[in-house]
Amino acid sequence: MNASYKYAYSMLLYHGMLNIRNLCQSRGKSYYNPVKIYRQYRASRLAGGMADWLHNLAYFMAKGYKNFNEDQFWEEYNYLVRRDEKYFNWPGIDFREYFQKQLSLYEIAQQGDAPEPASPAR
Repeated sequence: MNASYKYAYSMLLYHGMLNIRNLCQSRGKSYYNPVKIYRQYRASRLAGGMADWLHNLAYFMAKGYKNFNEDQFWEEYNYLVRRDEKYFNWPGIDFREYFQKQLSLYEIAQQGDAPEPASPAR
């Protein structure tokens, strides 16, 4: 796997972790409203699905992508999208699109037409 793909996959993992963090944090006071509790439950189920999908990417990254199967990785993503279609139709949630964007940014930077891709804000 070349450097541009490695970069795009690492940024994808980072993007996924941000989404998981946002889904898991209620960002408010404790509440006892059953509707809010259910919404938080659904959000945590989405976060769990993303974590299930991305944990193997983290493993293969640590192992230098040895035996990483891109087709299987994206098929698992497709399953996740089908399972939680409503969530993945939100703007900015398309992980495949995000991956392609990061891949393009890296390749443009390597051609000398742009600075190196910036580190993400924390």
